[in-house]
Amino acid sequence: MNKLASLSLALCFAFVTSFASADGRNDPVYGEMIRANEKSMEKYAQSKGKGQPEVIHYQYGFKADIAKVLGTTSAKGSRLAFGNCGVMPAQMNYEDSNGNIKILEYVMLPNNCTNSH
Repeated sequence: MNKLASLSLALCFAFVTSFASADGRNDPVYGEMIRANEKSMEKYAQSKGKGQPEVIHYQYGFKADIAKVLGTTSAKGSRLAFGNCGVMPAQMNYEDSNGNIKILEYVMLPNNCTNSH
């Protein structure tokens, strides 16, 4: 691979990786959905007598200790997802093997993209 191709690949990877560690709460489009999920999980944890949920920002190679999936965020069918084909933040709520509630935040491409060009 020549130097220009290597540099282009490295820059592309750096650009995509910067999204992977982004904080979805500050996202201008999906932030409200992310904040609502976190608030809902805080209430759930209180109702179960558990500690505050820990928000974990996914990084490549992360090994999650998932005993039970409690739910995921989804913009599918909402006004947020209509026509949006870009990267979006998402969260998976789960309990680990010790019963602690965790919120794993990651980025994804919507599977209901209506803009196909």
